[in-house]
Amino acid sequence: MPLSAECHCHGERQRLLPRPAGERVGVRGMPERDQQLTAFARTLRRQQTDAEIALWKKLRNRQLQSVKFRRQFVIGTYVADFYAPEIGLVIELDGSQHEEQIEADSARTAFFQRQGCRVVRFWDNDVLTNLEAVLEAIWLEVRNSPHPNPLPSGARE
Repeated sequence: MPLSAECHCHGERQRLLPRPAGERVGVRGMPERDQQLTAFARTLRRQQTDAEIALWKKLRNRQLQSVKFRRQFVIGTYVADFYAPEIGLVIELDGSQHEEQIEADSARTAFFQRQGCRVVRFWDNDVLTNLEAVLEAIWLEVRNSPHPNPLPSGARE
């Protein structure tokens, strides 16, 4: 049961401000801000919600239509809960705090869409109580995705 509004942030997962001009570069040539966002994503991977754990068990290791999903993946200035880069699909799980941050979630969704991603949102409660229906909705999104390596025009399938 996808939500009508799109995108996500868990409490402290707020949109970060754009990188200021002349920002210092940290280790490995990455701007310090990007290093901080990557470290934050690692922390989120270690502190997953029950819904994220349940869904990840079903998405990991190409279990759904052989599509590779990543969890807590950095896209621009946001961390997507789950992301399938081959097909540009972002899956966001929303807890009760999202009822109060519709505008922030809409901005997040708009950002992902500007990056060429499709966004599907589910309530945590739906994942925990009706996982099969959530997986079916994701399966339909995956099935209806354009092929990541389409044949050239005029080539046979």
